Amino acid sequence: VYNNIFNSLNIWLTKIYPSFFIFYLLSSFLLQKNYLNKLSIILKPFFSFESKKSYELLFLSIFISNPTTLKQAQISYLHNEISINDFKKIIYLSVFSNPLFLLSFFKIKIVLLFILIHLLTIFIIDKTMKLKKDTFTYTKPKKNNSLLVINHSLNDIIYILLMIATSICFINLIKHSIKNSLNLFNLNIKNIDILLSFFEITSGIISIKSSNIIYIYPILIFIITFQGLAINLQNYSILKESNININYKKAIIIRLLESLIALIIYLLFTYIATSLLP
Repeated sequence: VYNNIFNSLNIWLTKIYPSFFIFYLLSSFLLQKNYLNKLSIILKPFFSFESKKSYELLFLSIFISNPTTLKQAQISYLHNEISINDFKKIIYLSVFSNPLFLLSFFKIKIVLLFILIHLLTIFIIDKTMKLKKDTFTYTKPKKNNSLLVINHSLNDIIYILLMIATSICFINLIKHSIKNSLNLFNLNIKNIDILLSFFEITSGIISIKSSNIIYIYPILIFIITFQGLAINLQNYSILKESNININYKKAIIIRLLESLIALIIYLLFTYIATSLLP
């Protein structure tokens, strides 16, 4: 048990903390200072939102992942900078994983492929999603002092990182208990590591990459898109703390659908690539 907790915290410290800390501070600063207006324009022809700020949030989601994306969207919603419909769509469309986090496991070509697959996935979801129109009055964000922005961001990211560390330890202890229980009753379930990898994305990636499975990337793209039970619990926790009434069961269903779409796109890419080879 102690080894399991130590390994969980080691994963948090080496894989999660560096990428989340840097990107969250940077994203908060860019959002508060409205420096992303021009960059986020590239998404407007492909996605539809009711508020301009939502394009910035979606653009940032490519780099900051969940639960930090949801936290930034929560702040924007509570400040009346985005509508409830846009808040829901950000929750549904934020399938990306932090690139710096992914680079600790994969080569840059694989990371770029994941980003491309996720962009195509959420484009399909966005075009098929229908939400009831919301009467929304935009509130222009206040210009805050840079030091104040950094101070608020530090408080937020420390809270988020501690929440992530706690949930990783909790989820990995559950995984450890399940495996020990199976061993106790001499139950040898084939591919149990694959099933348990859906609990927590970081240890899941490590487990699958170190396994003897031949076709690991279809499994990895599905798990990375779903983001794991731990991240989804963190998202739910952020929503509950602010009393925002959103049905997160629907978000889970959409995330599973996105995982399936991402898997199909990956398989199509693989088929096309192998067909073009001499």
